[in-house]
Amino acid sequence: MATADYHAHPYVRQLNEWHLELAMLRDLVDHILGEVDGPDWMTSSAHIAQDRFAHLVESCPFPKEDQIAA
Repeated sequence: MATADYHAHPYVRQLNEWHLELAMLRDLVDHILGEVDGPDWMTSSAHIAQDRFAHLVESCPFPKEDQIAA
């Protein structure tokens, strides 16, 4: 059974690039928000932002194989 090279598909390449950019931005935001030292509401907000950013990176909507035309 032959398999298609899904990484050659323009949509998949664009999605991979978007995911990489999002992950790099998440690392930067994590670093900045990790340095937040202020009132409890500010540090709590920073932790919520970090958790939501992590969720966005981890839940990137990569298409299933059968959703990509070869």
